[in-house]
Amino acid sequence: MRRQLEGLFWPRQRAGEALVALAPSGGGARAGGDEPTPPPPPAEGPAGGLATYLESVADHRGLETEPWTLAYDDGPAAVARRAPCLLAPRGGEEEGLLAVRQVRGARAWLVAPGGGTAEVAADALLRALRWRLDREPMARVERTLEASEVDPARRPAARERLLAARLGGRPVARGWQLRMPPGASFLAQARDAGLAGLLGRFLAAYAVKMVLWLSGWWVLWQAVRHGAPGAAWMAALVLAIFTVIPFRLLEPWYGGLFGVRLGWLLKRRLLAGALRLDPDEIRHRGSGRLLGTALESEAAETLALDGGILVLSHAVDLALAAPLLWWGAGGALHLWALLLWVAATALLAALYYRARRQWTCGRIALTDDLVEKMAGHRTRLVQQAAARRHEGEDSRLASYLALARRPDRLAALLAALPGYGWLLASLAALAPALVGRGAADARVALGVGGMLLAFKAFSMMGPALVSLGDAAIAAGQVSFLWRAASRPREPGDPAVAIGAPSAERPPGEVVLEGRELEFSYRPGHRVLRGCSLDLRQGDRILVHGPSGGGKSTLTSILTGLRAAGRGTLLLDGLDRQSLGEAAWRRRFSSAPQFHENHVFVGTFAFNLLLGRGWPPAAQDLARAEEICRELGLGPLLERMPAGLQQTVGEVGWQLSHGEQSRLFVARALLQEAPVVVLDESFGSLDPASLRCAMECVERHAPTLVVIAHP
Repeated sequence: MRRQLEGLFWPRQRAGEALVALAPSGGGARAGGDEPTPPPPPAEGPAGGLATYLESVADHRGLETEPWTLAYDDGPAAVARRAPCLLAPRGGEEEGLLAVRQVRGARAWLVAPGGGTAEVAADALLRALRWRLDREPMARVERTLEASEVDPARRPAARERLLAARLGGRPVARGWQLRMPPGASFLAQARDAGLAGLLGRFLAAYAVKMVLWLSGWWVLWQAVRHGAPGAAWMAALVLAIFTVIPFRLLEPWYGGLFGVRLGWLLKRRLLAGALRLDPDEIRHRGSGRLLGTALESEAAETLALDGGILVLSHAVDLALAAPLLWWGAGGALHLWALLLWVAATALLAALYYRARRQWTCGRIALTDDLVEKMAGHRTRLVQQAAARRHEGEDSRLASYLALARRPDRLAALLAALPGYGWLLASLAALAPALVGRGAADARVALGVGGMLLAFKAFSMMGPALVSLGDAAIAAGQVSFLWRAASRPREPGDPAVAIGAPSAERPPGEVVLEGRELEFSYRPGHRVLRGCSLDLRQGDRILVHGPSGGGKSTLTSILTGLRAAGRGTLLLDGLDRQSLGEAAWRRRFSSAPQFHENHVFVGTFAFNLLLGRGWPPAAQDLARAEEICRELGLGPLLERMPAGLQQTVGEVGWQLSHGEQSRLFVARALLQEAPVVVLDESFGSLDPASLRCAMECVERHAPTLVVIAHP
């Protein structure tokens, strides 16, 4: 099986070319025909060197990679979910990589190094990746099969089952999934996810279901019209009813798949936007407003999917009702009544949207005020007079209730008026034909059928429009996250950005140099002016000064969280545009000020290795414990029942202020970056703990910058 794929392995030196060959077209990717061939990856050194290289090449091309691991017992479906992807056999790096474009059923399509696409069996692809692991237990498995006298026809399946039982769960390949970044064109991402096809299938299944449903009623009416229903008419009715069943099942299936994929894309983009926000943008939003934004993002997804799908399905109902009304006894008058009622329903929905938007703004402001008072409850108890703790609350609640009444009334109207109002309007349009009795029975039946079908649609359309309006309002509240995801990034040049930054360099060599750096938070408020510095390998620099003097601002510029307004800043002789945003930040590990750090709800190990990678290897956990004990956290590990695996955070083991500070220092050291920056990390430590922590940092930080008050 492995020989079938020998010509499809890309040499490791051409890993960048393989990635570009797999790159999806469109979507805002920066790849073009005049782009130079990616440089070869660096020699395999530290773990993750190839992953860092592929990430740099993808980032330069406006794409994104996600590493994953293929286990022995994973089937073709696991590869299909990750395609397009690159696969490198475990322990067989000399063989190169396979570029998998897609997997469907039992077939897989791979991009060949010489160009073009080759189709192979998906099982052959998996066997080519498993063969190294298969070699060791194969002889024992064959002896077991011989001793058991297994039928030769059943021996291949038995062999696979025995191998899977022995090797299941063991990794057979490293993989890198290639996809468009969250900030790319959403239409391109939707096309890549197949949303248009799923939506088309959903609407087609719903339309066919409704046509068959109407056909069943037509058959029943014809049977009654021709007297007692005979066997032929009854057979036709039963056939129409049973034919509806598969389409009734397909409709929610395709609708569910569409909702899941669209929800994934929306969540991914909003999360990417949240991570792209500048620190100052977050700081200027209160905790209550941020909580409200998180709730609105969930509402935007849920309500948009529920309301959007319902509106589309009932729009199909109205489209099917229109020709029935036209051919029915009411004729053009009946059709005009339908169009006018659609317009009236849309106007009512627009009024609801306007009122609901005003209420939402009031609710978010009230939530912001409530969360702030809850967070500062202890401060208010101690420092605020009891008579003033509830000032203005009654007036704010009264304003909020006044804003809530109008959308509630309009929502009630949307729930009842479109459906029953349409019945009255359509009966009025049909009345001349019914009273005059000039229309044939068939046309009267068509008119009544169209009227009832439209009544069903209008009855459900009102609540659906309420959900859709709420989703539109929620989307407006989180639109700043949507826009932030598409902000341009600095990808850097792969020729200089690839590879892990090395901390092994001669002492005294210049690592970072800055000249005439300036920064302002707002015009006329300059925090840094004419700041110049040289940071050399092995330096231990203490930055001290009064509060508000710009110390933390300087370190945020050095680590890449902020960009200087003026001046030159070079890292290893390269500016940020050449290295790129990701490569620049990889060369720094930082422990920000205490109020900007956080202990996440999770294990102590997870919090320690947050910047190193997860899940951890055994050596990662051993290294984490070593650093903790050097920082004086050994007694803490011994007190916690589960040690490194103890859950900490708000709902777990409560860490003291000093223990949290040392956790943040350990987290920075475990990233093993060339430059370590600690911003007021030792202020809460007693003299003995401070001495222990400083000795640990001295041993493990190649180059160190410490910010402290004098």
